[in-house]
Amino acid sequence: MSYHHFTVDERESILIYRMQGLNFSQIAKFLHRHPSSISREWKRHLREESYSPSHAQESYHIAKSPYGRKRMLEIDHNSRKTRRR
Repeated sequence: MSYHHFTVDERESILIYRMQGLNFSQIAKFLHRHPSSISREWKRHLREESYSPSHAQESYHIAKSPYGRKRMLEIDHNSRKTRRR
């Protein structure tokens, strides 16, 4: 089984279901996730007794930003032409 990060839609669903009084097991069934994943997500991003899907998503993007493929540097075409002479 492969791991998939929570999407912003899933995070919003978690908040809505929790506000409706559902527990982590019930939410997990709706989202096809493991209950411990839902619980960890909730506890990891719980701030001052509230959960914000947008802040959770922002934290995710900040945490993953140093990883992944880097953009290629743009080449200065003028300096390249001078080297060919």
